[in-house]
Parts: sequence; C-alpha cells; structure tokens
Amino acid sequence: TPYTCRRQRQMCIRDRAEVSRHHAVVFRESGRLWISDLGSANGTTINGRPVGADPVEIGTGDMLSFGPVTFAVRVF
Repeated sequence: TPYTCRRQRQMCIRDRAEVSRHHAVVFRESGRLWISDLGSANGTTINGRPVGADPVEIGTGDMLSFGPVTFAVRVF
C-alpha cells in the first residue's frame, strides 16, 4: 500500500511551503521499501542524491529529504 499525504496511512508535513501537497510516495514491494518523487517542486533526496519518478530503494539509516525537511529512515 503506498503512503502519500491525504490518504490512509499518511505522513503529512505541516506548515512547510517547500513541501508539495503530494510530494513523494513510499511503498513496500517484495519485502523492500521504495520511494519515488511525484514531480515535486523542491525535490526528494536520499542521502543527498536526487530521487526521480523511478523508485529508489530505501532502508534503515538513510536520510530522506522532502525539500529542506530531512528524516532518518528506520524500517521495522
């Protein structure tokens, strides 16, 4: 099931104009976690590398950024 803002199982970043309303999608496939950017204005990066529309695998310890907002990834 994909995770996007405004849907079930969502993660929303409030009060940050630099983060698009539908910025990126995170999903699990074949037991692995992936992210792809949804054409956001300020971009998505993993460990400082840009993420485009093609999914990129992410895992524990990766640094995920939506524009200027950064999170540490922790997979359970």
